[in-house]
Amino acid sequence: MPDWPELFEAWELVEVDLHQQFGLDLAAIPERDWRWLRARIRGLLRDPSSRTYRGTVKARKSA
Repeated sequence: MPDWPELFEAWELVEVDLHQQFGLDLAAIPERDWRWLRARIRGLLRDPSSRTYRGTVKARKSA
């Protein structure tokens, strides 16, 4: 699993996936806590069909 600096480098993919898969606009969820967001990002990292997975986990395995 990628570390947080790697995720921040791929943040655009994370944002698109969060919107597409969960209908989340990060600007509109300031009342949610960090654990809530972290759980959804971890879900994306486990989903081979997500951009986040392909741009981080799969890329790491290919290297």
